[in-house]
Amino acid sequence: QTLHHNKRHSDVTVKTDDWVLLDSGDWRGRHSGGVDKLKERYKGPFKVLDTFTHGQSVRVDLPAGDKRRDVFNISELKLFVEPGD
Repeated sequence: QTLHHNKRHSDVTVKTDDWVLLDSGDWRGRHSGGVDKLKERYKGPFKVLDTFTHGQSVRVDLPAGDKRRDVFNISELKLFVEPGD
């Protein structure tokens, strides 16, 4: 199992001031209407404000008025790459 995992696994390193996309799976909601597979997979980009627990948790700058938590595990995000870079 370790061999198969390591073939495609890459460590994600997120630093302060990076831009990330957040997995919208827990934001879509069960009763939000529409078909989940047609909804956007990621929200963002959001700016990283701080990292915790050796880079495993990240605080992001959410829009004003957003009442969701602002700390996410790195498994819930991916690095944002500007189009054309």
